[in-house]
Amino acid sequence: MGEWITLTEYHDTRLIVASLVIAIVGAYAALDLNQKLARSTSTTWPILLLASFTLGMSVWSMHFVGMAAFSLPISISYNWWIVGISVIPVVFGGFIAFYTLYFTKKKVWQIVTAGVLMGLGITAMHYSGMQGINFPGTIHHNIFPFVISIVIAVTSSFIVLYFLKHHQHTPNRWLLLIAAVMIGLSVSSVHYTGMAGAEFLLPVEYFRTLSNEPITSHGILGTVIAVVIITSLSVLLLATQSERHMLKHMAFHDSLTHLHNRRWLDQYFENFINKCKSSNKIPLFLLIDIDRYKWLNETFGFELGDEILLELADRLKKQVDGHGAVIRYDGNQFLMMKGIDSSQQLESVATPIMKAIKSPVKINNNKLALTATIGSTTASNNKGFIEISRELELALKAGKKAGRDRFVPFDESLHSNTREQLLYEELKNALSTKKEFTLVYQPKVELNHFLIDQAEVLMRWNHPTIGNISPSEFIPVAERSGLIQELTAWLLEAACIQLKEWKKENFFIQKIAINLSASHFQYEGANTMIRNILNRVNVDPHELKLEFEVTETSIIENIQRSIYMLEELKEMGITIALDDFGTGLSSLTYLKNLPIDTLKIDQSFISGLPGTEKDEAILETIIQLAKRLGMNVVAEGIQTVGQHSLLKKMGCHYGQGYFYSEPVRASELNKMKILSSIQLP
Repeated sequence: MGEWITLTEYHDTRLIVASLVIAIVGAYAALDLNQKLARSTSTTWPILLLASFTLGMSVWSMHFVGMAAFSLPISISYNWWIVGISVIPVVFGGFIAFYTLYFTKKKVWQIVTAGVLMGLGITAMHYSGMQGINFPGTIHHNIFPFVISIVIAVTSSFIVLYFLKHHQHTPNRWLLLIAAVMIGLSVSSVHYTGMAGAEFLLPVEYFRTLSNEPITSHGILGTVIAVVIITSLSVLLLATQSERHMLKHMAFHDSLTHLHNRRWLDQYFENFINKCKSSNKIPLFLLIDIDRYKWLNETFGFELGDEILLELADRLKKQVDGHGAVIRYDGNQFLMMKGIDSSQQLESVATPIMKAIKSPVKINNNKLALTATIGSTTASNNKGFIEISRELELALKAGKKAGRDRFVPFDESLHSNTREQLLYEELKNALSTKKEFTLVYQPKVELNHFLIDQAEVLMRWNHPTIGNISPSEFIPVAERSGLIQELTAWLLEAACIQLKEWKKENFFIQKIAINLSASHFQYEGANTMIRNILNRVNVDPHELKLEFEVTETSIIENIQRSIYMLEELKEMGITIALDDFGTGLSSLTYLKNLPIDTLKIDQSFISGLPGTEKDEAILETIIQLAKRLGMNVVAEGIQTVGQHSLLKKMGCHYGQGYFYSEPVRASELNKMKILSSIQLP
């Protein structure tokens, strides 16, 4: 080595700090883009590519700003072809990492593999980028720092991916920032560990060309700044366009099957009818319900249930032509729309559909035989979709009662539901005046200190001639007929006005909970309606403590969109309670991802208390799990002192039920009366 000179290396501390900031900011932008993958559907690929490119460019920019901070006592330049190509490995590594997070089952071996490839991508970018340095000498890399830099890159990449695996649905921006800082520090550590192990050697014959001071290369810094600015503007523009497209697609497509959903139907219905009319076709609607789907989910697991829905969605799409469509109607139901030449074709249309469904589904080397019940009707006599959906559900209900696995065309003489039609007409009339509705409140009792400061608000309908109509009867009618939003709007406004009055009076009820309909998450602009009401009534949910209760079954149809909408509500200051916990099909599966503040245990867990050791162990496990997740726990349906005492012993926060108080009007709420009526040992 006597014929070589080891050059002194210089570093500008300000640019080192700047390179670290660039890495963190770029990583944050890439992670923010990828959070959108958790709520998007068909737009995932554009966002995935954009986020991978953003991460790659941020790492690349950090590297070459770091190189701009570096100088030698001799002039250096760069081979821009090599410099440009060096970004490819880290973009590829980022793509593999993000693909693993959002398109795989995220098993440990997959996370490890992605971490290795991402780490190798970062180190490949660093060392290939250094090959772009031009000066009269050569670069020698010491083996130990070289290996250490690879270990740092791979290990830190795995840690970041494992962290993101458990927090990819979280709305907390601080957690996102933590991950970005972790990436920034790891990339910077790789760069400066690699630089520390690099020796810049110059032949002795160039000794006289050396300067006594470091020679700074401003060209690389200017180029990097230009690339960063152009890239940032491009990413911002593309992200904005992608976000708009994503939100539009989310609103009108099902996240699992990528079929259109019921919101899309609201806009497409008239178009479909007009297309059929222009081609002399009769609009035919078929409501397809997969038989025994709940049993399939509970027996074989929810992942297999999802695979069945995906397979059937593909089969049903093949049964429609240019005059039709298939939508994910509800849970395990699909709605098919076709144009037919004659009503005599009904059987010929249904037969191939039934045959396609009955073809065995191959899942994990198993063959499952499926059946479906189908209700159908046609859009004759200018019927609107509300009437069509009513007829479809009545025909489907008749098919289920008759034994399933059959095709049932709607017949007015056989399937008409005069009671439901009557309620629908009366509900429309009642909503025009809203004088027939009243609100009642059922208190929630804090079990440890026996405080009463919360209540659930419920709606009652007292019809002038029919009498009291149960919510279990008129709420489903409102949901099926599209009147539920107007009903919810009235309830929310009336409840908020009452809560404001209680606040002024320093009333003992400080927080109210309102039930959100299952169809809330299907309506475009549903959260906007809530925001407008709060603004109109001048209510700040942070101050007045407003909570919405949602059921698990209402949000699992489109879990990503539901999470997005729940996060919007939480940003308004509204807390979220998961109602009827334990009655859904996948409680534990989604519990960790939902932005839930309160868990309401369904009364089916309470009614049998005190029960067997197994029953009580299950209930206590649920309570402790919710508490460990930072949630409040409410047990509903408490009717006896034994149930009250046992739940208090288990650590349940709140109790609700007739043991404390039945639902009463606001004027009848009396704290002392409630406390005095409770008989405790």
